[in-house]
Amino acid sequence: MVFGAVQDHIKGHLSTNGGNYSTVRSSVYGQVDYRFNLKTKLTAGFQVNKPDRQDAQTSPRLALVHTFNPHWSAKALYAEAFRSPFGSELYFDAGFLQGDVNLKPETIKTAEFQLNYSKPEFTISSTLYHSISNHLIGRSNINGVPTFVNSDQEITYIGTEIEARWAITSKLQLQGNASYQENQDGDGNNDVMAASNTMVKIGLNYTSDYGVSAGIWNNYLGDVAKIEEMPNNSVQVLNPEAKAVNLLSINVLANMEKVLKKSSWSNVEASIYADNILNEKVWFPEMSYQSVNTFPQSHARGVYLKVSVTY
Repeated sequence: MVFGAVQDHIKGHLSTNGGNYSTVRSSVYGQVDYRFNLKTKLTAGFQVNKPDRQDAQTSPRLALVHTFNPHWSAKALYAEAFRSPFGSELYFDAGFLQGDVNLKPETIKTAEFQLNYSKPEFTISSTLYHSISNHLIGRSNINGVPTFVNSDQEITYIGTEIEARWAITSKLQLQGNASYQENQDGDGNNDVMAASNTMVKIGLNYTSDYGVSAGIWNNYLGDVAKIEEMPNNSVQVLNPEAKAVNLLSINVLANMEKVLKKSSWSNVEASIYADNILNEKVWFPEMSYQSVNTFPQSHARGVYLKVSVTY
């Protein structure tokens, strides 16, 4: 059983775009665990949040975990979460961007079910979830000025995720996860959030006996919804679409003492990191000002060499 309270006093300075600001956020929380038997445990908790200028809100949490045998387990979870606006979202004051001190906190309610399989050399988990979010904070043009606002649309997410790790040998390990999600607003419009429906990450890591470790990772990001096809939008289509990309990277780390077999190099490490090896052109929906359809991401191919010496 755990209970507690937190009070955050947040101060910031936005220079000429809002000056000094301060806000107080208070919360109390608690959690109780009850074990029915050696295989089944129930966890119940809550958090009450009270930000400035807003009513207190309670976020409950309930989880049931059951272990079938040494390898298989399952978890059912319901939880609500809460995010207060950042200081810039509340107090920013400039001709190109405006905050709103009356912004409501974002909230999300999630129900999920997870099935796990675990052995010392291999683990895999599969998760299904359903989430509903409200009062998402975004930007809208008000009197010609981009302004932080709460969305009046309820957004529903449905998705699944699979995550796995396989120790092929004591030196070679494979890891990865794959996820798929769909989202819909209260009017029935699909894919209204600027996020890929499909994402896959996979990596292979190797550690040698000679002081060298290496890893290769690929991050696949599927197509992203077109902002120009979202409701109540009239952006100009000037740039390429936000298409699917593969971001491939390699990282090699060497302990020079082991590589050269000389104790005098005990304080030297060298590494080389290569990013976006395929030199993919990455474009993403321009959600901030919503003036054009996409903008380029800084994902140009790069190779970085680093040598560190400790004393």
